[in-house]
Amino acid sequence: MGMYNIIDIKRNCPNCGAKVEWQSKDLIVDGIYSVVNALKTYILNKRMSGEVHTYCSKCSTWTEAKVVKGKLRKLTVGKSED
Repeated sequence: MGMYNIIDIKRNCPNCGAKVEWQSKDLIVDGIYSVVNALKTYILNKRMSGEVHTYCSKCSTWTEAKVVKGKLRKLTVGKSED
């Protein structure tokens, strides 16, 4: 189990538009430095790549997205099993 950090992305839930908190998932800087500092909030920049994810409690969906050069790509929305 990895360490997750809050990522400041000005993007709401793609399914219902509710405000959500994005977290890092295998996010790296310059292709070699892992983003693993606990209790820190990061802002995406063009040196970052990897994945981020969020859970929307309003519509019960998980969203995962690829980060390429600091931009969100390939959003995947899935319904929660609960």
